Amino acid sequence: MEEELKRLSVGEEEQIRTKMFLYFADCPCIPDGVSKKYGEVTSDSIGFFSRQGSGAYTKKYVSGTFEADYPFFLRYRAQPTNNNSRLRAEEILTQIAEWMCTRKNYPVLEGNRTVENIEAGNAYIVAKSDDGSIDYQVNMTLNYMKKGR
Repeated sequence: MEEELKRLSVGEEEQIRTKMFLYFADCPCIPDGVSKKYGEVTSDSIGFFSRQGSGAYTKKYVSGTFEADYPFFLRYRAQPTNNNSRLRAEEILTQIAEWMCTRKNYPVLEGNRTVENIEAGNAYIVAKSDDGSIDYQVNMTLNYMKKGR
């Protein structure tokens, strides 16, 4: 029988969410004039969204060491007018995700937690509006650990 994964506590999720939003907001790939938002996306903005309640411990050891995952996503709302600008919007989101994954100066988490890596999928279209705006999204996961004794 497979062991059920324990969810992260509300406090742990809150701490990670704050650190990851600040990490995302520091990205130099975000174009001028595009706002950075938490939990919402408006015209010409990129939003950081946590998947609250879905972070989980993936491995626990007798020593007290544990590994955990924290999923989140970025969403970019743009108003592209042609194929090139639609492709450019996806490219921008992909560049941001790539920067977050490959930059080795990961955010410092509290309580001896260490970011191991950040993983990202590909950017894709999730919504189109009548006003011509298109929402692009990239799903990401933060993998981290805390060493025990």
